[in-house]
Amino acid sequence: MPFQSLTFTLPGDRVEALTDALLAAGALSVDVADAHEGTAREEATFGEPGSRARPWIRSRMTALFQAAMDAGEALASACRAGAIEVPDDVEHAHVDDQDWVRLTQNQ
Repeated sequence: MPFQSLTFTLPGDRVEALTDALLAAGALSVDVADAHEGTAREEATFGEPGSRARPWIRSRMTALFQAAMDAGEALASACRAGAIEVPDDVEHAHVDDQDWVRLTQNQ
């Protein structure tokens, strides 16, 4: 079964609220990474067990949805729920189904 993803950036202090709202709006998963990953501005953040790591200043989020879902509307709904403006840099992509277990084991 194919999927679709939406990738965008936003301030790190908005990530937790939007992640929860995206999952409630139908996202299958949400990945969060440093928006500056791979550059001189990349930030290493670590959290000890039982503590919370501070968020990155800018985060790149990728939400995965079923192909038949209106992912743009799900994002808009999640943003409304989290009182967050819809990001203006949303990238939409088709994601082919894969053997996800094998793919993650190879990493």
